[in-house]
Amino acid sequence: GLALMLVLMCLGCIKDKRTVPVAHQGVLDLRDWNLATDGPIALNGQWALSQGKLLTPTDFKDTPPQAADDFLHLPSDWNGRTVKGRALGGVGVATLRLRIIPGPATQRLGLRLYYIKAAYILWINGRVAAQSGTVGTSPQTEVPEPSLRLPEWQGDGQPIDLVLEISNHQYREGGVVAPIRFGLA
Repeated sequence: GLALMLVLMCLGCIKDKRTVPVAHQGVLDLRDWNLATDGPIALNGQWALSQGKLLTPTDFKDTPPQAADDFLHLPSDWNGRTVKGRALGGVGVATLRLRIIPGPATQRLGLRLYYIKAAYILWINGRVAAQSGTVGTSPQTEVPEPSLRLPEWQGDGQPIDLVLEISNHQYREGGVVAPIRFGLA
């Protein structure tokens, strides 16, 4: 009797377990995710990858992320990853891209970038939104700055294009090893 009562009481405790969306081929579809009620989300999954290149949003003017040559699952480092038959180390440069398809609400949005140990520049819809250190093509031109950045912007229900230019010439691990969080500002 007591066991049955405990089971019945606990049934009310079980929340609706939602499937958390993840990026696929450079696109994260959040049309069924409500940031106000479902909460912030990690921008995990496949980001479009341009390894060995420092590119800006203008380089991708008419190219959707899905057309990328390769994808990198974030969060992760790029150490040991093979691109075009060549194994990568932790040192180098890359540009990562993600298109977020948001819900229809217009609200103040924000990102949390933390524990990116290298130097980076992040563009949101073509505008520089966050920078840490100085991105460079060599140890002499790069200035790393481990940091916490919290860029905010006004959402309008339109797709959000993120371009993350990153360089690592100082640390053993290259890449983005902590989740980038997205939610209401």
